[in-house]
Amino acid sequence: FFKQKTAYELASCLVGSEMCIRDSYFTIDGVSRGYSAYFRESDYGQFNIASYTSDSFGAGIQFGLPISDIERIGLNLNYDNTSIDAGATPASQILAFTQSEGTKFEVLKTQFVWSKVTLNRGLFPTAGQSQSFALQVAVPGSSLTYTKATYRHKYFKPIMGGRFVLGFRGEIGALEAYGDTEVAPFFEHFYSGGISSVRGFKQNTLGPRAIPSPYFIDNDGNLVGIQTVKGKVDESSDEAYHLVDGIRLGNASAVLAASIFHYGKHSVKEAKEYLESKGIP
Repeated sequence: FFKQKTAYELASCLVGSEMCIRDSYFTIDGVSRGYSAYFRESDYGQFNIASYTSDSFGAGIQFGLPISDIERIGLNLNYDNTSIDAGATPASQILAFTQSEGTKFEVLKTQFVWSKVTLNRGLFPTAGQSQSFALQVAVPGSSLTYTKATYRHKYFKPIMGGRFVLGFRGEIGALEAYGDTEVAPFFEHFYSGGISSVRGFKQNTLGPRAIPSPYFIDNDGNLVGIQTVKGKVDESSDEAYHLVDGIRLGNASAVLAASIFHYGKHSVKEAKEYLESKGIP
């Protein structure tokens, strides 16, 4: 069959299109083969994750093989081209990633999928369970090299004579960089929340939280308010350095430093001595 899907969701935070073609009976043994192509323009600041945008496009081929009436395995090969715009004030995790790995990536990914389904029906099941395991590996030679594994499980059981249904749903995953990639891509992190995940929480509000960065990127792509060593963030820089920035770059006659003293990161005396060492009385 042929399927085309166009997305324009959540106040234009996701714009894109995807086309899929699949032959469910590519062979007489029930092997399926499919092709897909897509492009996406996303503003993840609207997804409760972090403030950044990305443009991506790609294509792939997918094969599926039934093992039994309830089990199936799949093998997929996908090419993905992604560009990231971290914005002027990126989160610390995004800044660390882009400083280490860059902002444009070409990745060839292989994926193995196993699934087993014993649900009594596909829509609103009341009994049975479904399991799936996916292992994705970015092929060596890609701009990013990492592995990602995900296991999902749903379980339903009727209780009290079938008047109620007890249901459980869980997901566990792991993400790890390998090879020349030092930092795993933050956009592959795991998040939960929302009506299709953990109800009672907004979409993607369960997961790694973005830590606001005190630095910003100027029009030339340079970090302002931070010392750099060989193009990477110098972790020895801390809040005391921002006092100098506030006076020199912001032309301020005074700076507020209550949080530095409150959390014990520096004393008033240390802050004064640091400013004096920079020629600021």
